[in-house]
Amino acid sequence: MNSPVISKQYQDKIDELPDIQGFGAPQLGFIRGNLASDKKTYRTLGEAQRAAKATPECTGFTSLPSGGWRLRVGTCVKIDAGSIGHMDVSFLKVQYHQPQRDEL
Repeated sequence: MNSPVISKQYQDKIDELPDIQGFGAPQLGFIRGNLASDKKTYRTLGEAQRAAKATPECTGFTSLPSGGWRLRVGTCVKIDAGSIGHMDVSFLKVQYHQPQRDEL
């Protein structure tokens, strides 16, 4: 799969985010589906992490263009022109990460 071309600003945004226990590395793109039981926008990464860990049906969280984070229920990160334009970043819980394979 070809990686999308993203701006240095977008790559820097991803690179500056920390690793979070219980979640995979930050990924460019968005997780589909807001958590119906939680419409809150979390202001900080720490708030989103704690809420996601405490909510079994939550699969991760995605940044919002206006700032903050929303809990999500999709099981993979999607990339499209809108997510690249908004510089979306998502964290999936570890159990939803696809196994990594070396390409030969």
